Amino acid sequence: MMLKMLPFKLLLVAVVLCFFEGDAKFGESGARRRRCLNGTPPRRLKKRDRRVLSPEAPGGGEAMCRGLYPRLSCCSRSEAQGLPHAEAKVLSVTNNTECAKLLEEIKCAHCSPHAQNLFHSPEKGETPEKELMLPYLCKDYCKEFYYTCRGHIPGFLQTAADEFCYYYARKDGGVCFPDFPRKQVRGPASNSLDHMEEYDKEEEISRKHKHNCFCIQEVVSGLRQPVGAVHCGDGSHRLFILEKEGYVKILTPEGDILKEPFLDIHKLVQSGIKGGDERGLLSLAFHPNYKKNGKLYASYTTNQERWAIGPHDHILRVVEYTVSSDFTGSVLRLDVNTDLCNVPYSIPRSNPHFNSTNQPPEIFAHGLHNPGRCAVDRHPIDVNINLTILCSDSNGKNRSSARILQIIKGKDYESEPSLLEFKPFSSGSLVGGFVYRGCQSERLYGSYVFGDRNGNFLTLQQSPATKQWQEKPLCLGNTGSCRGFFSGPVLGFGEDELGEIYILSSSKSLTQPHSGKLYKIVDPKRPLVPEECKRTAQPAQILTSECSRHCRNGHCTPTGKCCCNPGWEGELCRTAKCDPACRHGGVCVRPNKCLCKKGYLGPQCEQVDRNIRRVTRAGILDQILDMTSYLLDLTSYIV
Repeated sequence: MMLKMLPFKLLLVAVVLCFFEGDAKFGESGARRRRCLNGTPPRRLKKRDRRVLSPEAPGGGEAMCRGLYPRLSCCSRSEAQGLPHAEAKVLSVTNNTECAKLLEEIKCAHCSPHAQNLFHSPEKGETPEKELMLPYLCKDYCKEFYYTCRGHIPGFLQTAADEFCYYYARKDGGVCFPDFPRKQVRGPASNSLDHMEEYDKEEEISRKHKHNCFCIQEVVSGLRQPVGAVHCGDGSHRLFILEKEGYVKILTPEGDILKEPFLDIHKLVQSGIKGGDERGLLSLAFHPNYKKNGKLYASYTTNQERWAIGPHDHILRVVEYTVSSDFTGSVLRLDVNTDLCNVPYSIPRSNPHFNSTNQPPEIFAHGLHNPGRCAVDRHPIDVNINLTILCSDSNGKNRSSARILQIIKGKDYESEPSLLEFKPFSSGSLVGGFVYRGCQSERLYGSYVFGDRNGNFLTLQQSPATKQWQEKPLCLGNTGSCRGFFSGPVLGFGEDELGEIYILSSSKSLTQPHSGKLYKIVDPKRPLVPEECKRTAQPAQILTSECSRHCRNGHCTPTGKCCCNPGWEGELCRTAKCDPACRHGGVCVRPNKCLCKKGYLGPQCEQVDRNIRRVTRAGILDQILDMTSYLLDLTSYIV
């Protein structure tokens, strides 16, 4: 009897397995889960309900939605009326036929069997800070919607197309709207079903490697277009945050932003207000011996008027040369550690064109097109203390692509192969980063961390055995052990004194000028500050060199030499020069300014004051008083 029942039991098990497999096929389990907004699985429509209508067919919103989702749907016959996460006023007020057509189509998104994925960002967890007004749109569909409906929906679409699609276009390769077959394929990103098999593979890989993600910790908010963050190397662990308009702010080791800016050159800086404008304060570099000489170097854009009247103590200028038509970019190598007073830098003798007569001797490598930020690995690669230099560069032959270059002396990168050449995600420009040499995120050690403006991050790491560079996506998790999430376009990367890496972002909206944030990359598998990573911060100190304290009438070179301003000479530039020299015992107290004894006048004390009576022996007391007064005046000038 039991043997007779065995085939039936096996058949029953097979039926049950097929049933669950069928459910998994429709998203009950697996990498891609089909779920309605309320978390329930979508309803399989019966044959009598499968009136496969064209989305363009008349019959109202219900007919359109049932035509778009004829087999699996999250709507009953009485539904498909509107979009729960969208404001009715926004998506119904339009007098444009094409825009109205798109709006009616978008309203059907909540009937999609992928509705939960379309409206709930996996990056923000189950409780996003702000409910979306629209589903996640496919990239070119988002652009089509923006340009079709711009100006036809009052109070909506007030931002730029890139910013709008940054928030409402799916950028992680997941399900996006329209998630139904369309008659016309508008592009590689126009329909998520066109690449559903690839999406399933990506989701499966993402699920397997989710535990390897890093987290981002929000450190500071309220910044104004932050573009960089650097340290000064003095042991104080301070982080200097660059704002595009010309301010540099200090972040203390305790996590506080000092009220007074460290550097304020906003009157000299010419910055653009539009998104993607590259003008403004670009970078800041501290001299390796900054703790003693106080030297730092700023790169910024300005105009001729501001350049001419700027109260600069010293300006480091880089001259642009034109050698040939295809000479479009260079990496320059300068020696700023010079004691020469008439030039701001010297040329290293090891430069490849040091003795060249047809190329500038400053050039270290050339052939770049539009180089961006360069990173110098703080760890030498050999006993000769050669350093790895990595630069981001846009490809001149194809403006839509970019590349990462390893800069080597004398190379021509017009023909030299790059470490990595690719098309940035979502047409976002490439943003160069840093080589991680920190302690907290051990898994990132030695990796070059970079990304694109749209918030996609990558790493490059060199294999010790093959010396080949390997590219890997950098996963930044936003759920589970990670509490924060990244928002806004990427403006730059930063590095602190301990080698930890930061990301800077900001909204492109002009109505939110102080929306910039500073994030820190951390490993959720390790404490935020492991014991072996703790370092004692030294208090910031004033400059200690003799030149910086006493060179008042000149400027100090990085080596500590006091270079005198015109009209001054002597040790530490304390002696003024008068030409012609002062006469009759007069003293030169300022350039071409004589302090005359009583009884003499003129620029060089060359004239006798005839209104002063001659001093007699009886007036010796008056003479002593006059001399005392003269010496006091002279002392006041010297002090």
